[in-house]
Amino acid sequence: MMPFVVGMFFIALGVYVLMYSTDQNIRSKDGGWQVSYTTNQSGAPMMVINLPSSGITNRTVIFNGETVPADFKTYTTNYVTPTHLPVVVPFGQWFHGDLTYLPGVVTFNVFGADANATGLRHEVELQKRGLVVNRKRHDWQSTEPVEVSPEDKQDWPVPELN
Repeated sequence: MMPFVVGMFFIALGVYVLMYSTDQNIRSKDGGWQVSYTTNQSGAPMMVINLPSSGITNRTVIFNGETVPADFKTYTTNYVTPTHLPVVVPFGQWFHGDLTYLPGVVTFNVFGADANATGLRHEVELQKRGLVVNRKRHDWQSTEPVEVSPEDKQDWPVPELN
């Protein structure tokens, strides 16, 4: 009986190692969202979004009528590591991230009425199936920038997660 138990243990161990490594490769194969916080030629703040593995390059969201903080410097980051949220970003906060399988979903509240990006604010969500700005979906393949103004801000209710 002992040789059978030992044999089954090593078979189970082999299957586990194979499945674990396969899952880890699937989780990270597409890489994370690359987001640059910058300004355009007229000084309007903008987010430039890239996901090279899916052919998404230089997709921009321009925040017309908004101003950057006095100490603002262009900043680029890659969202690949789960972290305790919310996290401050140059224009507001990153308040939701599901990075289990990259690129995942990343949601920002930007240009809020206060430092916690509450009250009237813009909501930007990066999903593989589309860019969602102020709860309106935009195609990734479009070359037109998504432009929003302060009048587009709302006090977005927090979605209920069931």
